[in-house]
Parts: sequence; C-alpha cells; structure tokens
Amino acid sequence: MDPGEVRQLVLETQRKPNKILIVDARSDQEYSAGHIPGAMNVPLMALPIKEGRVEPYASYDYIVVYGTTPDSVPARGVAKRFMSNKYRDVYVLKGGLKEWAIQGGEIVKGEK
Repeated sequence: MDPGEVRQLVLETQRKPNKILIVDARSDQEYSAGHIPGAMNVPLMALPIKEGRVEPYASYDYIVVYGTTPDSVPARGVAKRFMSNKYRDVYVLKGGLKEWAIQGGEIVKGEK
C-alpha cells in the first residue's frame, strides 16, 4: 500500500473509527525518534502468535505495517505475524517511513 492510499484511509478513519491501524515495527528508540502520527509501536517480539485475532488489534479493518526502508525485515515479519493470526487486510507500507517522508507525510517525535 503506498503512502497516498494510507493517507486516504486515515482520513476515512475520522468518519469511521478503527478503519486502519498503522503499525511501526521498529524499535522503541526508532519510534521515539520519529513516527507516523497515530502509529502504534509493535515490534515483532511484542506480537503474540495466536490462532485468531488478538486485542487490542482485533477491531481494525486494515493493518498497515512499516519500517524505516522499503525492504524492512521487521515490517515484513510483523505483517506475516498478523497474517498468521488470521488478519486478512494486512499491508506493508511501500517505501517505508523514508517514502512517507519524501511524499510529504507528517512525522512526529515522542514516546508511545
């Protein structure tokens, strides 16, 4: 899913809560240094392996996972874990956080 599509889904979330969950798969330190507004920091080790959906992620229609770069191993790992937990609409943000920033996407700093 490209940054423009993610921004459109974020706008739709203002009308329908829980439409999209944006997941930052990077470390806590990287997340604090800068992340997409509203993103939840979920490193791979924090996401349980379950048969079925898990809270607090169960109610979202779409899950978009990102890392720093287009080929982010952590982002792909987290996306695969969500899919193995029976989530169907899971996407990796094309280009990662770098592409988000290049296309003018907002980045905020701070803790969770």
